[in-house]
Amino acid sequence: MAIAPTYRLAIVEAHEWKCITCRGLITVEFDLDHLIPEEMGKPGREGELAKLCADLERPGFDIQSLQNIGPAHKKCNNEKGSSILPEPLLAIRLDIIEKKLLEVHRLAAKIRKSQDVERSLLTLVAAIAAGDTSPEAIVARLTPAASQTGHAPTPVLGFALGWSPSAQNALRARGSSVPKIELALTVAAQNGRMHLIRESSAPNTWMLRFTVNKEPWRAYATLDDGLLLITKVAPKREAGG
Repeated sequence: MAIAPTYRLAIVEAHEWKCITCRGLITVEFDLDHLIPEEMGKPGREGELAKLCADLERPGFDIQSLQNIGPAHKKCNNEKGSSILPEPLLAIRLDIIEKKLLEVHRLAAKIRKSQDVERSLLTLVAAIAAGDTSPEAIVARLTPAASQTGHAPTPVLGFALGWSPSAQNALRARGSSVPKIELALTVAAQNGRMHLIRESSAPNTWMLRFTVNKEPWRAYATLDDGLLLITKVAPKREAGG
């Protein structure tokens, strides 16, 4: 089941960045875990799945729905694999997910509405990551469109921009805000002053260089499953490099 990037981010935020498996804090990359494994839905296992759902007092439970999906550390998800949690613990975890569903939908709607600010940056990152174009070519298209409409153009791909708890805390500690940094990123992309560098030491990781009030800044982000997740952001003198 493919989860839209907006819902991917909404799920982890609704769960307050806590792993559905170990309940520890998620700080960087994460997976979406099907608590009842997807393998249970394969042909030949209908009876086994029906019995499990009956034991959980969830007859007809759809294991492909959001009611069965929670955020997890990649390590926790890999270790769990296709195994099934003990039924008492599984029931507790499913109850947690169910209680978060309204917040997931609310956050997903909010994220979709806020994407106007992110569009230039996301278009740039998506195209460069795919190798379809160059920063110069994208900036050449962005600048006229923005000047004519007053808004950045719609992104080519449906990426969502998210901030890890540690990145948000770092901004608050120095008196900055997420909207302020997002605006600086967008302006840098539109004006051709955005620099993206793939980090060779970490897979799926990018370094973004931009300025805030003429001061050079650095942001580090992972690009995974349609979600550009900023994990660290600081002025260059603090971030290094």
